[in-house]
Amino acid sequence: MPLAQNKKVKYLILLLTYTGLIIYLSCSPLNKFPHPRFPLWDKLSHFLIYFLLALTALKTFLLYGLGLRNSAIGGFLYAFLLGFILEAIQAYLPFRSFEFLDVAANTAGSISAVFFYSFYFA
Repeated sequence: MPLAQNKKVKYLILLLTYTGLIIYLSCSPLNKFPHPRFPLWDKLSHFLIYFLLALTALKTFLLYGLGLRNSAIGGFLYAFLLGFILEAIQAYLPFRSFEFLDVAANTAGSISAVFFYSFYFA
């Protein structure tokens, strides 16, 4: 397998694995995992998780030849839609709840990733 193709496959596997991990964690009871005891840790973790997701999606889309503009839009939409759908699902889980501020933190992380990549790597 050529090196460029190998890199594409590795990023795609990384993106799908990270997506699966987010889905698992988002649909699991909160008491299964320890969490720090400082204000707004929850929103900060949402921001960072979706920042990394959007960045990984953007890079994956770039490797598949979508161009910077389409990859940036795709990376944002991928992360935003996953975050929104998972929050909506949480509204129906007995041990989780929908929180608008989580959607806002997810969105902020996704947008920040696109700007970060656009300004520092493009």
